[in-house]
Amino acid sequence: MLTLDNTDGAAAAQVDSVLVLDGVLDDAVVEAPATATPGSGVQVGPLTGGRIEVGGLLPPGTTATVTLRVRVTPSGTGDHLLRALVVPFGTPVPASCAPGSPGCTENLVADLALTQSGTPVTRTGQTVTWTHRVTNTGRAALTGLVVTGPGGGPVSCPTTSLAPGAATTCTATTTATQADVDTGTLTASATARAGRGGATLQAAPASAVVAVPAAPALTVTQTGRLAGDRVRWTYRVTNTGTVTLHGLAVTGSGATAVTCPVAVLAPGAHTTCTLETTPTDADRAAGAVTGTAVASALPPGASAPVVSAPAQATVRLPAAPAPQAAPPRDLPVTGVEGARTTGAALVLLGTGTAALTLARRRRA
Repeated sequence: MLTLDNTDGAAAAQVDSVLVLDGVLDDAVVEAPATATPGSGVQVGPLTGGRIEVGGLLPPGTTATVTLRVRVTPSGTGDHLLRALVVPFGTPVPASCAPGSPGCTENLVADLALTQSGTPVTRTGQTVTWTHRVTNTGRAALTGLVVTGPGGGPVSCPTTSLAPGAATTCTATTTATQADVDTGTLTASATARAGRGGATLQAAPASAVVAVPAAPALTVTQTGRLAGDRVRWTYRVTNTGTVTLHGLAVTGSGATAVTCPVAVLAPGAHTTCTLETTPTDADRAAGAVTGTAVASALPPGASAPVVSAPAQATVRLPAAPAPQAAPPRDLPVTGVEGARTTGAALVLLGTGTAALTLARRRRA
């Protein structure tokens, strides 16, 4: 704000000045154009190249005010000092304000910078420590520092006052969820504010991303037992990794699909799948049947499944019964003499053909 005073003048005062704002616009932007007191006889030109021309006639016994509203930009690239000068038109602009000069004002700019980082995690339930570095990058002291951490939670700071150029490190903690681990990243943001002279200065929000490396893993074990004339196979599948697995599938002997009660396994969870097969003749002849299986599932966002190491189990089979000999056939009955003669023939069969012939003659 520029005040022109002609209260002690007996005549109208000629106003022919330039408002120099180079030292303001390196740390601020104009939010509203400059205006002069209505009816004061003072006119204000547009902002051009960091200059505003002010001219006109100021009546005697009056004052006029030229007002320009600017907004300080957070973490600006300037010198954190708002310096405005008024010089007569055509007069060189001084490099600095002379002490006590009514045509020059300087205002210190308070500025606050915030950065954030987090410690890495590998699985759900682990603690993430967030570090918030707050720096007073301005020229004015700040008090009442407040930092709001991830999720709006509290942040612990060792001090709430910062001198120009001073910094402090604040901390907060959160717990990684399974959703964070499945996503593969953990993102959090924070804000900081402090006061100066009754005004509140807000730092630009800071954010940080913590990578969570995926570690999918799957195991399967297999057992088997006889169930009548079939073999029942049981597969225990466990998610031994850190991420949730989807589309669970178990492939048994002969590339046979296995029935599983669930298709999704959280880390540490397990399920039991079953399959029944019929032993082949070759299995029965060998006295045992051996089955193998592998399990697979998809990690979050993956196109290729994680596959378990193969599992194997053997079930003993009962021996097949030996084939039974056919029962002997009964000989025809021809009478008592015939039975005796035949018996003699059988006894004498081993002595030769002549004895057999003799027996036949007797029977005749």
